[in-house]
Amino acid sequence: MTPTIVLCSGGLNSAVAAALARQEQPVAMLFVRHGQPTAAREQEAFQALSEHFEAVEQLAVDLPSIGGTSESEASGAAGRRHPPGLMSGLLSLGRMWAERLNSHRMAVGWREGPTSGADGPASAWPENIREYLHLYNYLLGAGDADHTVEIFCPLVDLDPGDVVRLGHRLHVPYDRTWSCMTEGIRPCGVCWSCRMRDAGFRSAGLPDPMPVGELVS
Repeated sequence: MTPTIVLCSGGLNSAVAAALARQEQPVAMLFVRHGQPTAAREQEAFQALSEHFEAVEQLAVDLPSIGGTSESEASGAAGRRHPPGLMSGLLSLGRMWAERLNSHRMAVGWREGPTSGADGPASAWPENIREYLHLYNYLLGAGDADHTVEIFCPLVDLDPGDVVRLGHRLHVPYDRTWSCMTEGIRPCGVCWSCRMRDAGFRSAGLPDPMPVGELVS
């Protein structure tokens, strides 16, 4: 059976997407370093998740950092946002790897749902919307009719609490994930991603095994 390519940042959403994909097929885990300040910590989480999901292949690659990240002057790290176009690059790398592995599906943890009470947008990735997903799936089919690859996006309609509850039912090892967007070995607790994660666990009524301020190794 050919694997599903999982674009895994080491974060909570991509871990839940990997768990769902693993229910149906083996998974091949892909991590991309694109100049993010937390790349080393994210890659540790990626490797731990790859082991947990018994990935048949795992690959970590570098994408040149051209755009970097942008920040809202009013909110600092809490408003950090990835530049438009970055997700396209990650999907393109996944598509190329799918060719080598003869894979026909890529799983991503995109989410366009509401924010469970957390301030800010549902995602720091501007491309994480249904319209973009639909159009990119069309491009994948138009680009190579002989080797079709479909994007599997199971979380797109969920809010953070829904995602946490789903992952809990699937026994996702949340203590092996890393969500913080700032550099360091402790979650900062104030960036957009930390606040979204906290909102998810609060909404789900579950404790986060990686509370802010505790050393995570």
